[in-house]
Amino acid sequence: MKPTRIFCLALSALICACSAEPSGPARKMGACDQQGRGQRPTKPCEVSFRAIASEPTRYDGLFVSVDGYLAIKFGVLVIYSSEEFYRHGIIEESVLQIRAPVEDQRKIFERYGYRWVKISGKFTLPSRENKARHFPVGYIWDPSAIVELPDLSDPTDRETLDDLVIDLGDVGRPPRQ
Repeated sequence: MKPTRIFCLALSALICACSAEPSGPARKMGACDQQGRGQRPTKPCEVSFRAIASEPTRYDGLFVSVDGYLAIKFGVLVIYSSEEFYRHGIIEESVLQIRAPVEDQRKIFERYGYRWVKISGKFTLPSRENKARHFPVGYIWDPSAIVELPDLSDPTDRETLDDLVIDLGDVGRPPRQ
């Protein structure tokens, strides 16, 4: 191979390696990295419940947007990570409490209660006494934007066993006893 060609290939490989997006713990938090703590950004960073529950101190004081199921539990307005967790009373690492003036909470609940929503606001850690009970993971203060998420589970669109794609390796395999 000619030296010029080797140089071009090496340069291409170096450019690709440097421009690749990091993954795992090294991955940046996007809009969260650009925020100052406590400053309201033009766009909150979108985070998952899993991310907040696993590293809540990382998001403390940042404006976040998170999806969840809005409900009232233990007399407070909360966002659950899933409707199933709400229905079965699972609270550990699955609840964010909404903190806002009472009238605002009332309006939020009347419009979005017991529905899936995307909610944005400032995230803060719970007090020590609440943290000891694992409720909540944290607080969302003064939500600035709430959007109901569409329900895509139309029962008439559900697939049935007739729609099951059969792996040929499973044909003729005896059922488990």
